[in-house]
Amino acid sequence: HVTLVELDPAVTAMASEVPELRALNEGACEDPRVEVVNADAFRWVRSRSRSGAEPFDAVIADFPDPDTVALGRLYSVELYTMLRGLLEPDGSLVVQCGSPFFAPEAFWTCESTLQAAGWSVTPYHIDVPSFGDWGFQFAQPAPAGTDPRVERPILEVDGGLGLRFLTPDVLRAAQVFPPDVARDRVSVRPSTILDPTIVDATQGAWVGYS
Repeated sequence: HVTLVELDPAVTAMASEVPELRALNEGACEDPRVEVVNADAFRWVRSRSRSGAEPFDAVIADFPDPDTVALGRLYSVELYTMLRGLLEPDGSLVVQCGSPFFAPEAFWTCESTLQAAGWSVTPYHIDVPSFGDWGFQFAQPAPAGTDPRVERPILEVDGGLGLRFLTPDVLRAAQVFPPDVARDRVSVRPSTILDPTIVDATQGAWVGYS
């Protein structure tokens, strides 16, 4: 079962009604295993975390880049803390965190924010043809009594799955960052609703690009 949360109903409607998009997703939105929810993600997570509903095995957070205070809520300690309550104890979260090449401070702020919310984090990046070098954070709830900044899971993939792109070697390479964008090159601190550091980091990184 998949729950898709999207703010704009026009976007999910396009996925079903535009022939080219429907062909790409193979009619996924009409699959009976898919529940489409048109709602603000922050408010939906907050409501779900209070409801006692059945937890998820995985959460994929593909939010817009946090270049406004409103979007910064989606990359905050507060949201990531609530997301822990939506997952099984051994569940996983992945967050798109922008480009470690163009916006390294924002990318590593995302990692710092997840760690502050109690996640063990593995950063990785891949080349997306339409975006360039793009980064993500893979996170799992940190075991009790461990330091999230130290205890990081090692991402692995079964080489026998026959995937088109992902192999064990590709995944290992994706977790390696060159020195010029390494975390120790930037000074970051967790982003919160009242102190949205990731917004300044994102806005500053893209000055001059259009």
